[in-house]
Amino acid sequence: MNTEDISEDTERLVWDKPYFYYQGKIFNPNLYEWQAEDEEIPAGYNVISLKLDGKVTASLDWKKIEKVAENYSKEGFLLFWDLDLGLFDRLEFPLSNQTQFLSLLLSLEHFRDNLWNKFKDQTLGVNIYRGPVNFKSQMSWDDELQSNYREWKTTRGNENDQLPFSTSQALFAREVGVEYLTLLANRMPDEMPIFAILNKDLSLSLSLEVQLTHRERWGRLHLIIENSKLPHLFNFKPAPIGVCLPHYQWRDQQTYQELEDILHDLLNKEVAFNIIPENYLLHEWEGLDYLVVISPSLTRQGKRNLQGFCAAGGTVITVGPSLGLAKEIPYVKSEKGFFSMMNNKDGQ
Repeated sequence: MNTEDISEDTERLVWDKPYFYYQGKIFNPNLYEWQAEDEEIPAGYNVISLKLDGKVTASLDWKKIEKVAENYSKEGFLLFWDLDLGLFDRLEFPLSNQTQFLSLLLSLEHFRDNLWNKFKDQTLGVNIYRGPVNFKSQMSWDDELQSNYREWKTTRGNENDQLPFSTSQALFAREVGVEYLTLLANRMPDEMPIFAILNKDLSLSLSLEVQLTHRERWGRLHLIIENSKLPHLFNFKPAPIGVCLPHYQWRDQQTYQELEDILHDLLNKEVAFNIIPENYLLHEWEGLDYLVVISPSLTRQGKRNLQGFCAAGGTVITVGPSLGLAKEIPYVKSEKGFFSMMNNKDGQ
């Protein structure tokens, strides 16, 4: 979708990656969590976040919240529905329990029929998970889940990984959690923006964080990452440097360490950058001057895409063996940091 196709007369919110548009203009959401009636909303907020109890035991009586939504929408605020489904640590039964899944789906269907259909033109989206970015601590590791983990470890691409046990478990838990959320989300209308709010533990490494929040794996779900120092797509800001993120199934400890060093280097030098999954390069390199890639993790298609990036005037910064590109410079580690050296070279 082109920006020109988004009419100023369009009242509803439109998502056209990497921006939301409202009434034909870029819309930067700033959420305020509503607590009580008649409270004054501080200046600068444009979205009201409303909590809904959607757990298996909930009555699904949201009449009071519906009235609150009516009032704020009349005042010009957009709405964000924070639907608490109890995922994942407050579920009574394992994730494989079909009756439990259908009960949670009923909550989403109730939301769709009673609130979404009424307020969809004023709705930023609905959140279906709020909790740690690392699902490992949220899962009930019963015999069934542990058996599934062992089976996952033997599947193609996983059997030879040398990752620490905790990292491997975290990636498996991501697979389980995202799959469950996706099953719920895919039963809703395509036009309904569905979110997950992930809280980043400060002890989590940067390289594992970007893998656990890998946009390609999360598909249609929008992510809001709290307590993160890294740039994410929500509230996107253009930057001159991009970091190419290997495929979410990539299992190489050396690549993870290289990624950790690169991200720390960029953050320490306060360089503006964005993170782009390899498969999204063609659609997201616009505006980039440099693209950092870890060459051993690159696919053949990824290399062809980089040739196009260089032809368009971009420069590839390569970590690892050279790719033989027209405009390529090696990433060199130093005490001052590579990106500090680049700034000095460019006279900035």
